[in-house]
Amino acid sequence: MQHKKITLHRILHGIKWRWEHRRWDVLYPICSKMFPVSSNKVCFISWNGAHFNCNPKAIATYAAEHNYDGKLQLIAVVNHPNLYRSQYRGIKFVRTFSLKHIYILATCKMLVANIRMNSFNKRKGQLYIQTWHGTGPKKSEKDSIAVLDKVYIDCAIKDCHQTDLMLSGSTYFSKWIRRSTWYTTGEILEAGTPRYDDFFNLKIYDTLKKRVLEKYHIGEHTKLVMYAPTFRSLTEIDNYGFDSEILIKTFEEKFGGEWKLLLRFHPNVANFPLPDIFAKHLSRYVINVTQYDDMQDLLCAADILITDFSSVSTEFAVQRKPCFLYAPDYDSYDRGLYLTPDQMPFMFAETEGKLLCNIRTFDESKYTVAVDKYWNFLGIKEKGTACQAVFNEMNKMLWHHTQE
Repeated sequence: MQHKKITLHRILHGIKWRWEHRRWDVLYPICSKMFPVSSNKVCFISWNGAHFNCNPKAIATYAAEHNYDGKLQLIAVVNHPNLYRSQYRGIKFVRTFSLKHIYILATCKMLVANIRMNSFNKRKGQLYIQTWHGTGPKKSEKDSIAVLDKVYIDCAIKDCHQTDLMLSGSTYFSKWIRRSTWYTTGEILEAGTPRYDDFFNLKIYDTLKKRVLEKYHIGEHTKLVMYAPTFRSLTEIDNYGFDSEILIKTFEEKFGGEWKLLLRFHPNVANFPLPDIFAKHLSRYVINVTQYDDMQDLLCAADILITDFSSVSTEFAVQRKPCFLYAPDYDSYDRGLYLTPDQMPFMFAETEGKLLCNIRTFDESKYTVAVDKYWNFLGIKEKGTACQAVFNEMNKMLWHHTQE
């Protein structure tokens, strides 16, 4: 297991974290009592405000483009507001855990979030849309309760009870919501996944890909394979790894052209030291994109994906781009799986040798047929119009609530 060193930076960060949370505990209830709920303020939060991305970003940017009469006040909570203010018109950005954040969450008419919101205590007159952030073979929520701590479980139950609408992009996911979460009776909008809309818009798709290429100084003709494993409950990363040089040469022999490896670790292990097996090939074959703030851009930029039990496999299936599964710890994975590898369209390997063999023998026509069957199996509803559907539903909810 990886151990984090105690440093002055970590000590100061801990002090700041405790102060911000203590201030929140005191001021949030006061704001809720002193100030009324706004009639038109919509708050968007992704990953507790870490970044402006995922489904809340997709909905917020669509809403900003179609907020023609300016009636809606669109506000996003992020750690670093200055990174976004000049990029997105019609959206106000406020800093996470700031006084404005406390005030906005206590008084907004509607909250749109993608993970469990323990900090939100819903008031009468407020509305809450839970977008979630992905669906894949990895078990979660009720189905992985044995490896979840009580704090998270309590938070998840509270969040479900406060939710007015949950979004779904497939019949499979809608069934998961009912079976595997505590959201048992509320409304589900089964109209697609907002951030997947980018996959169906060629202009936006190319723009997001270009952003990644420019960020990392990658030539436009370079092909990219992304390795994006999910996390383990023990947050170990020892099982992650393969010889990047051999992998890249295998891709070049199979598909032609020049290839690079984008390395994307899960946020839960993002600050861990990079395993030596990757570190020694940085720059030449490997580009570490773990700290890149929007996974959506990377999904558009990558030509091929290697993952294990992560929901990003579904996102590549939606794009109909090649994906390979690599899971050396398949037999000992501690969170459990809904789907076995043979139920998915992706070639599966438990060893590096088998992974390389799968790449060499990949058949695009067979893969296309397998992905089509997977779409039908999951009941995927993606058409590139999810943001429009959600925005229409938001307006209905806001209008109906105003009339009550």
